[in-house]
Amino acid sequence: MSKQTLIPKLAHGQRSVVFAEASTGILLTPQGERHLGHAKCYRVFDSEEEATDFARAYVDQHPAIECSIRDEHGNHLAFV
Repeated sequence: MSKQTLIPKLAHGQRSVVFAEASTGILLTPQGERHLGHAKCYRVFDSEEEATDFARAYVDQHPAIECSIRDEHGNHLAFV
C-alpha cells in the first residue's frame, strides 16, 4: 500500500503523525490497534510544532509505539 493511499493530501504547512509498533513497524490506528486498511493510521495537524508536541505526549503515554511526522507531500521528517 503506498503512502498516497494511506495519508490524504495535506494543505501547505500541515503535518501528519503516523503510528506504528516500535518493535515491528506495523502501522497502527491512533487508538493503538493494528491498521487493517479500514481505519486511519494518522492524525493531521496544522503545524510541525503541533504534530511534534502531540507525538511526544503520545509516545510518553504509549512507549511501545513510535510516531513518524510527515510533511504535506508525505515525506518523513522525524521519528518520535
